[in-house]
Amino acid sequence: MSSGARAAELLGSAAGDPDPARQVISVVRKGSRAIQELPACPDAFVYLALYQHRLQGKVTFGADDPLW
Repeated sequence: MSSGARAAELLGSAAGDPDPARQVISVVRKGSRAIQELPACPDAFVYLALYQHRLQGKVTFGADDPLW
């Protein structure tokens, strides 16, 4: 995702962290451990939706479940 977040911050994201309607994703920042919303490009949400569709029925995507 082109959000400016570190890879570890994105890998630690939960399924409820992306907000496609607002085109942001919430991450826990490495240093401060604060939750911050970062902008992401529209294409990132398209690819995320395709990824989730491929895994449909294999894993759960509840708000607290891992995003990846």
